[in-house]
Amino acid sequence: MLHRTLHPLGLAVLGLSVALTAACDREDPGLPTAVTAVDELAASAETSDADVVLMSDGATVVGQSHLTRNQNGIRANVRTSGLTPGDVVTLWLVAFQDPDGCIDACDSPPEDLGPGRAALGLAGAQIVPSSGKVTIAGKFDVGDEAALVQFGSVDVFDTPFGSEVHLVIRAHGPVIPELLAEQTGSFNGGCPPNACVSIQVGIHQP
Repeated sequence: MLHRTLHPLGLAVLGLSVALTAACDREDPGLPTAVTAVDELAASAETSDADVVLMSDGATVVGQSHLTRNQNGIRANVRTSGLTPGDVVTLWLVAFQDPDGCIDACDSPPEDLGPGRAALGLAGAQIVPSSGKVTIAGKFDVGDEAALVQFGSVDVFDTPFGSEVHLVIRAHGPVIPELLAEQTGSFNGGCPPNACVSIQVGIHQP
């Protein structure tokens, strides 16, 4: 009968392999897994859908909007139509963090941003194609103070849950090449010489 003797180095390697296998089979209950963290974040999120309507009558449906809230802020997606081809449009996220403080109702900008601890953030911008339809997605993070540069009266955003959120489409008129950065990055960019107006809104209740 053939007898095979393991070299000492081979025994050491075998021992290391057994030790590593045993270590992998043990779970450390004190270390949460990445999957658990993701699951907890998803469980804490709230989502809602709302029609996008013309602000001129508050009734005519021109698109759809989707909103997700979690402890980090809000995420929005707006699909809408009926826009003027060649115009620049921006999407603004307006969070009325104390909606009970609004008088009668919370008004989308620029009508009234004082009551209701309003916080406002720019979510995105597009040049309207020939179809007159756009999809714009964006976010508003807790603690974002960027809007305070343009609106000294608005609040810092700190209440993703419990806020009444208005997703506002604002038109900035035809593209002005030398002013395009302002048209796509500020509330009244390009106006004058163009006329800026908030034209559509999707309202998400708390």
